[in-house]
Amino acid sequence: MVDSLRGLETTKGLSLFVTTIVFMLLCLVIGGLRVWAKMIAKQTWKTHDWLALGALACITGYSVICILCVYPGTIGMHLAAAFALGPNVMRTTLKIFYASGFLWISATTLLKMSLLHFYLGIFLNRNVSTGRSMILRYAAFGVYSIVILYYIAHVSLLLAICRPISLQWNPANPDGHCGDIKKQEISSCAVNIILDLAIVILPMPALLKLQIPTSKKIGLAGLLSLGVTICIINITRLGLIVTHDNSDFTYTSSDVGLLTGMEVWIGYITASLPTLGPLFMQGKMQTQANVQKYYRSRSTGQSSRPSKKSFGASVLETNASFERLNEAEGIALESRDVK
Repeated sequence: MVDSLRGLETTKGLSLFVTTIVFMLLCLVIGGLRVWAKMIAKQTWKTHDWLALGALACITGYSVICILCVYPGTIGMHLAAAFALGPNVMRTTLKIFYASGFLWISATTLLKMSLLHFYLGIFLNRNVSTGRSMILRYAAFGVYSIVILYYIAHVSLLLAICRPISLQWNPANPDGHCGDIKKQEISSCAVNIILDLAIVILPMPALLKLQIPTSKKIGLAGLLSLGVTICIINITRLGLIVTHDNSDFTYTSSDVGLLTGMEVWIGYITASLPTLGPLFMQGKMQTQANVQKYYRSRSTGQSSRPSKKSFGASVLETNASFERLNEAEGIALESRDVK
């Protein structure tokens, strides 16, 4: 085996390497579009925007770590082949692998906090004082608190599960002890699934009460329900962790690492789509102008049909009023408390 290629010579390593690059670039493009949308709408940056920016920085860092795990690391290789490259190579892999945990938990926590701030500002507007709205606001703050506690607990475990910490990348050291890392991963993943489900469900009651066309409600619900995809990814990841073979972890970790990355990559895209409304409003205005031009051309005997919008564009246009709900129109919920 050629030493210089390491994990890149394996199918699993190459798959993780290529997928990571593609999604990292996609997230950066979405991040750029998010900034562009704010500029077009001339909106000030809100808390959820800054949190999403921090998440993007952590996601980019995590993606770079995934790439480094494959090369100069050995993720994707069987453990015996990785060991054959020498102890220094294995230590490099384990150090990179350990660092990925801090970047991942920071990314997923910032994403959850960003979404919750977005919900509080748009769907659970403080100006709406109905009983239903107040209950949802308290629920959002409760989930927010649990997210922060989850972050603290996860980081604490990363720092304390091995004593000394150097055992994480130098397991041959006889002076020290590591706890059950697999149990820690399983419990962390299970809590993460519960939090993701809570964040998906939280805005739905308020969304159903919005005074907007049913078609738009369906579109908005569809966008928010993309979070269900993240839940499915996490459930699949939990299954892989449970059946994970630690005796060949450099080989089996590639699948877990890929799903771990998919969570934050798709999570960032999901959290950003509702903020791109101004871009699609601009496209809608152009479409309306084309339609008017078409009917004017028909009256003069010309016949060039307006192009049809794609399904994706039609759905994404439904989020165009997200920011304006809070700033101009407000949220219209039921005026009576639910008894």
